[in-house]
Amino acid sequence: MKCREAQYWLYSFQPNAAWPVDVVGHLQQCADCQKVQSQLRQIDQQVNQLTSLPKNDRPIAQLFERLEQTPQTATPAPKPPARWWRWGSYVGAAAALVAIGWLLGKSWDASPEGVDSSEKTGTVEVVRDRIVTVHASAERGLTALLLKRNAQLVQSAQAKDRLETLLDMADDCRQHAIKLIDQGPRDYLPMTIDLYSQLLHQGVLVQLARAPATDRPMLEAVAKLRLRKMAEPVEGGPKTAKVLEQHRASLRSIALATIEVASNGKPLPVPGATPKWRDTEAVPATVALVQFAIAYSSETDPVIKADRCSDCVQRLMPYVKLQLADNPETKEGDPGQQFGSMIRFGVYVPLESGNALEPPAQTRLKMDRILRDADQTVGEMEKHMEAVSSAGQSSFQRAVRPTKKGWEKSRGNNKGKGKSKGKGGQSGRSSSVIPAPRVHPSLNASEGQEPKVALCWRSGSDRIIS
Repeated sequence: MKCREAQYWLYSFQPNAAWPVDVVGHLQQCADCQKVQSQLRQIDQQVNQLTSLPKNDRPIAQLFERLEQTPQTATPAPKPPARWWRWGSYVGAAAALVAIGWLLGKSWDASPEGVDSSEKTGTVEVVRDRIVTVHASAERGLTALLLKRNAQLVQSAQAKDRLETLLDMADDCRQHAIKLIDQGPRDYLPMTIDLYSQLLHQGVLVQLARAPATDRPMLEAVAKLRLRKMAEPVEGGPKTAKVLEQHRASLRSIALATIEVASNGKPLPVPGATPKWRDTEAVPATVALVQFAIAYSSETDPVIKADRCSDCVQRLMPYVKLQLADNPETKEGDPGQQFGSMIRFGVYVPLESGNALEPPAQTRLKMDRILRDADQTVGEMEKHMEAVSSAGQSSFQRAVRPTKKGWEKSRGNNKGKGKSKGKGGQSGRSSSVIPAPRVHPSLNASEGQEPKVALCWRSGSDRIIS
């Protein structure tokens, strides 16, 4: 440490403060700094002597002595008021009280004669609870539409049918987005527009790219016609904020961009792999349905298609149970019926097609696992159907009827009849709609086990869609 730093500490030192170790070490070695320290200590002592006074109690004693010798004069006591004045104040207060009581009595008797004040009527405001209708979630209508479209998609064997179903789903998302822009609520508006874009870019364009060369011109013409209608501006709607108009314009720009890609004359890029299917992610029902539609329509392997549908069914199971519990009176075209159609045509029919190709043992194990998952889902619906009320049982019965187990029960209870009746007297489908099951012993785990009636549906053109 240098002398300059040590002297800085000396000048800034405060009493009863600890000395730094470096400063103490420097003072022990530097004579000049020791001299400065001694000078500062002398200055502090002299300042303390100048500011302190010697103790002297004599002036205080003299002051008290002079106070004792000074004569004190007594303060004159106030004279009490005259007695007549006090009596006058009492009389005046009493008179004021009497006058106030007399005036109050006159105002009370001022009512008209012959009218009893107790019989007077008056207006009383009565507050009653108003029953307010709570509307369902804005996404429930779109989810029901997408569920119906997926039930149609799993029954579409031709590329043209799959393309039209994807275009219908995209148009449903577009119409729903316009409704959210005009009426609200707008919490799910960005997500709906994103689903609309995914269906066009990852669904429609992929279908056009993978279509055979002979069918592609016809499919492109169908897609362009539908896309031009989607790109038409919507007129006559209410005036909205600028940010909402930007969302409305984005719907049109997405359709125009899809038309441009399909019309540029260049070959459409064929994706090298199937779109990723995230079966473990918790997403809204609308997102799950759009992801399933894109993945299912892009797949050609029937076993993988059945696996995709089985995963989607498991993801939608909580939503379907809540939907059927909230709307037990819904009959035709309800989500339960569409859900059962997806299980039948999206799981059982593709498994039958895969089994007809005589797959290897590893593929058969995968098919058995898919079949068990589908049967578990149907069994869960049957257990839930037994635990709900009679009104809810009919809705769950309509969900189970399109599946294998539902058909077997209806067939066993109404053998020989053209139509089956479920609980509540509701007419079922004709037996020609759901063909008879066939047993495939090749799927048994080992000999001696009971054959599984699993991959049992003959493919047909009938659709269980209302």
